[in-house]
Amino acid sequence: MLLSDTEDSAWGAIEEFYADIEAENSDPIEFESEVWGKLHRKDLSPRSGDGIAFYHTSRARFPHADPYKRRPRISLLGELLDIRFHGQVVNWLKVRIRRKDLENLRRTPIVRDAGTEYLFQKCGMVRGSVATFYEILPEVWAELRQRVSDKSFLLSESERPESTTHQLNDREFEAVGVGFGDPQKNQQVERAAINFVKDFFQREGWEVESVEGAKCGYDLQCKKGHQEKHVEVKGVSGTRVAFIITEQEMSQAKKNPQFHLCVVTEALSQKPRLYQWEGEHVIDAFSFRPLQYAAALRE
Repeated sequence: MLLSDTEDSAWGAIEEFYADIEAENSDPIEFESEVWGKLHRKDLSPRSGDGIAFYHTSRARFPHADPYKRRPRISLLGELLDIRFHGQVVNWLKVRIRRKDLENLRRTPIVRDAGTEYLFQKCGMVRGSVATFYEILPEVWAELRQRVSDKSFLLSESERPESTTHQLNDREFEAVGVGFGDPQKNQQVERAAINFVKDFFQREGWEVESVEGAKCGYDLQCKKGHQEKHVEVKGVSGTRVAFIITEQEMSQAKKNPQFHLCVVTEALSQKPRLYQWEGEHVIDAFSFRPLQYAAALRE
């Protein structure tokens, strides 16, 4: 956490917050402001170049008929250009924001829900303060940026089909490419991805059990205290997040609230990247196309 403010702050009113920043006539937008608050950890040392997010909690002042039902959200992403603080007291900062990011997040913020909770937790975002700047860790920054720039995350709930899945067009279908290559390489990619995800969850304090042999629609059962995740792992050798998913895995995504999809791109490289989605958010985030049908002779 970088700094927090109080309920009567103008930035606690979401529409006023966006209007103040949007008034800057530039792209990217650079704005500076006096602020009041404090660093919430003594070991924080924010500096130029750090990623920064503005977080509104459920205590913020929301616009009339808020479509996201007053849920906490990341309202803005940007780059910290400069900051002044003495000890833990912060009194001034300067931030750079891409105008397109502002437009996208004003229309569709990153809302805190079951599918994104792990991101908010990684950023240390708490539910108490009204409107708060947070320093964003590099490993979280990439996924937040993806969510701002990826069209699949920018559809409002009213624009998403309620009971249908998005269909891959021919160009997207040809680009998938996974599952049709060399079987030995596919197996290496899958194993590397599973090992990477196992290590990731274990570092986060989860107990991980492999259930691949049970053919239950996911690969790993992860437990931490009263929490449990059923993790399906997809490995990709390239950079595109595209893969084969079975009917059973689709069923888990639709019906199992503990279902958790992990996609590892560049799985055989020295720097694989991990993407995550929770439960039914898998259905919202991806396009789909059937690859095969079961056939029986008509009697």
